[in-house]
Amino acid sequence: MAWFPPVRWALRSWLNNSLFTPEGVRELLEDAYGHPPTEDVVDGYLSPLVRGDAQKALVNFAKTVGPDLPDLAAVDAPVLFIWGSEDTWRSIEDGQSQADQKPGSQFEIIQGAGHVPTDTHPEQFSGVLTRWIAAVASSSR
Repeated sequence: MAWFPPVRWALRSWLNNSLFTPEGVRELLEDAYGHPPTEDVVDGYLSPLVRGDAQKALVNFAKTVGPDLPDLAAVDAPVLFIWGSEDTWRSIEDGQSQADQKPGSQFEIIQGAGHVPTDTHPEQFSGVLTRWIAAVASSSR
């Protein structure tokens, strides 16, 4: 649908008037984080969205993205799944199901995190990722 010009125009208008506003970013982040973001965080996310051709870039991105997740069976590499225990966008069961489809994958839950543990729990996220990278590196020697 994003290829159809009226849909693109409507999407750009919606982005500009609802998502690309301080209120829109705040609402989205609060939902993703599971708690209200600080004003600095809202400003940090909003700043690149209101510059140049951000709306056009996101609409073009939407034209190329499909609804399906990648075929994990085709991935010939170790896969790490990191999930927030309080994620309201994707359930833990959904994450575990994805991990179960890829033999040898690792599934980790960060307690208290929402959908974006990279932002809300950076120390825990970095620890999980660092330990996983070290384990993968040592097993491939």
